[in-house]
Amino acid sequence: MTYSVLLIEDNSMIQTMIKNTLEVYGYHIDVRENGQDGIEKFKSNHYDLLIVDLLLPVVDGSKVIEAVRATSTIPIIVVSVKDETSNKVNHLRGGADDYLTKPFSVDELMARVENLLNRRRLNTHKVVINGVHIDIDQHLVIKNNEKMFLTNTEHALLQFLLEYENETVSKQEIIENIWEKQYFKKDNNTLNVTIKRLREKVEKNPAHPKIIETVWGHGYRLNK
Repeated sequence: MTYSVLLIEDNSMIQTMIKNTLEVYGYHIDVRENGQDGIEKFKSNHYDLLIVDLLLPVVDGSKVIEAVRATSTIPIIVVSVKDETSNKVNHLRGGADDYLTKPFSVDELMARVENLLNRRRLNTHKVVINGVHIDIDQHLVIKNNEKMFLTNTEHALLQFLLEYENETVSKQEIIENIWEKQYFKKDNNTLNVTIKRLREKVEKNPAHPKIIETVWGHGYRLNK
């Protein structure tokens, strides 16, 4: 899986350093130079991680974090020259997951990035949603005291949706991460059928799903 990162930073040297570093490690990264453009880019795309400066033109980093947190649980790393403890604490309490003081090393940046993404992934392994127990590691769903095992495809799809809990994921994003594009072109119903089978296992009423929701015109959202 290729992680996608949004960087909002107006310093061109830091932009280049972060972008080049993440690309070397196989990440896809989009860059915006002011807070307003960053918010708009975030709303129109799907990201696994946000890296944001605080002292941004147009809309500052604090407002960016507030706007993102209104709709998303995406991990957020603040990068800033402000090194006061009170400032760090305020932003961590205000929605940021980590705080890097400039200047910082490439190694420190990657350690923070990998830690947050790994934590997000691991947190999805055992969950209870709407009374349904899901154990990703065991490919197991327990509903109404009945054990049901997930196929490999159902497992991959559910794990992917869990990683983006409460966020809408497009059909194309799901396809590209779960199936080969060439395979999907042979059968346009593959995703719909897999969603239907998965709902039969995790939903109390598959005809009126509450966990795996269809977002018409966009894709699917796992509500947790």
